Amino acid sequence: MSLRKIGVAYATVDGEPVDVKGAVEYNLGLPMREAVVGVGGMHGVKETDRAPWVQFTVTRPEAKVLQKLLNAHDATATVGFRDGTVFTVAESTFVGEGDINSEEDEVQLRYEGRSGDFLQ
Repeated sequence: MSLRKIGVAYATVDGEPVDVKGAVEYNLGLPMREAVVGVGGMHGVKETDRAPWVQFTVTRPEAKVLQKLLNAHDATATVGFRDGTVFTVAESTFVGEGDINSEEDEVQLRYEGRSGDFLQ
């Protein structure tokens, strides 16, 4: 029986390492599909384009690094998982409010970009 390796090994934004707390969420940027339903039943499918993104919560870094993370534009956000998989969002920009939770000393970061892909 093999042991399944789960979780995050590391994360960086433009080469700057960040301390991830909890889960990482990401999307490859695939279109969102929704059924179009009317009186006669299903009429088809509507697709909405989406940008690839990655989102995680980090322990608040020092002020200079935090400024860099919150002002990131045209950055590469990378997450390496314990199973060896690496996911990147290229040409990404920080999106969101950048609110800091002082009780847990953390900030949620979300980067949306032009391309999201797994590296080999």
